[in-house]
Amino acid sequence: MKTTIKILILDDQLESAQSLQGILRREYEVIIFVDPYEALNYLKLEKVSLIISDQKMPKMSGVDFLAEVRSIQPSSIRFLVSGHLRSQPFKEAIDNDDITHYFEKTNFNHQPEIIKIIDSLFSKNL
Repeated sequence: MKTTIKILILDDQLESAQSLQGILRREYEVIIFVDPYEALNYLKLEKVSLIISDQKMPKMSGVDFLAEVRSIQPSSIRFLVSGHLRSQPFKEAIDNDDITHYFEKTNFNHQPEIIKIIDSLFSKNL
């Protein structure tokens, strides 16, 4: 396990977060949250290398969450997961550098590809 690399996953659907955690915990230390405010409080106290957020959540959108994350931990890698990546807020978040990477939620079923993408991000950015 690469214990020095910590990943935070935010998804209001616990099952989705646990599924992704199951994929990643073989290689990384993974923390999951279902509430964006609890995740933000955690990020004020703990350094995290990668934050993965779902876009569509009831309390706060992933775009808004990652914009807040950027102000707390600007050097973190911020990953948005969504089934709707063509929206205007999404495009603005990329332009503002609030989101550093993104992928479609359906790709969660392709475990080797996810590990490869994340491994490549760390080899470039850390």
